[in-house]
Amino acid sequence: MNISTISEFEIHTLEWFAKNQVNTRHNTYEILWVKRGEGFLKMGPEESEISGQTIYCLQPGRLKQLVPAERMEGYYISLSADFLQLAETTLSFSLLSAQNDLLQIPIDEETEAEVEEILGKMRKEFINYFSFRLEVLKGLFKIFLLYTSRKYSYPVTFTKDAELLRRFMQLLKEHFITKKMVTDYAYELNITPSYLNQVVKKLSGYTASYHIQQYLVKEAKRLAIHSNRSMKEIAYALGFNDMAHFSKFFKNNSGVNFTNFKKGISLMIQH
Repeated sequence: MNISTISEFEIHTLEWFAKNQVNTRHNTYEILWVKRGEGFLKMGPEESEISGQTIYCLQPGRLKQLVPAERMEGYYISLSADFLQLAETTLSFSLLSAQNDLLQIPIDEETEAEVEEILGKMRKEFINYFSFRLEVLKGLFKIFLLYTSRKYSYPVTFTKDAELLRRFMQLLKEHFITKKMVTDYAYELNITPSYLNQVVKKLSGYTASYHIQQYLVKEAKRLAIHSNRSMKEIAYALGFNDMAHFSKFFKNNSGVNFTNFKKGISLMIQH
């Protein structure tokens, strides 16, 4: 089966994932919703038993292999730190600040139906090229985390570094158009740029500058999708006075030039 992918987010059935998984894990967070069945998660030299009616959350690079002991039902989710941070829930910040723990969240029968419905809709969006596909996935994923956070009974204790990450992401959300340098945010947080980069990289897997760049790219894509503005108008709206600079910035940080991105949107809408 040819499964369409989004670099920031993937969702597969556990049955599909067990058959198609690869040993090399990328720098993404991973979530498994085990609805039915039992098995093991191999995480380097460690091995943890897993069972039904439980959600398992793993840090980047932890999961090496899923080994079912019997037929398993549920879903596997892989997502970037950026995608996770957009949800801004208690659970998302707990995942970002955790180090090596395997978070296990039991799901009762009442919540199971909601979780199954949301993940089923996510899977449908993921394998189809509907309009505004990524935006819908982001919305559904946030709803999923909100339901899950209700059942997340672990004490919420933000470390100093986790609190710094939270404050940085909040400042970035509010000022990414006017503040484009790591030094801008380090000044606001009263720390050095190198320390900010160090903490953000440790907890999220990406540097502070990467997050700044991605916020700008995502806003540029949002404006391209939801408005009829030209590249020049979008560049100015994002604080770029030089259109050539914006064009180069967009291509370097998205992997595609702006004109081709706009053409791709037009083709999606036509189909």
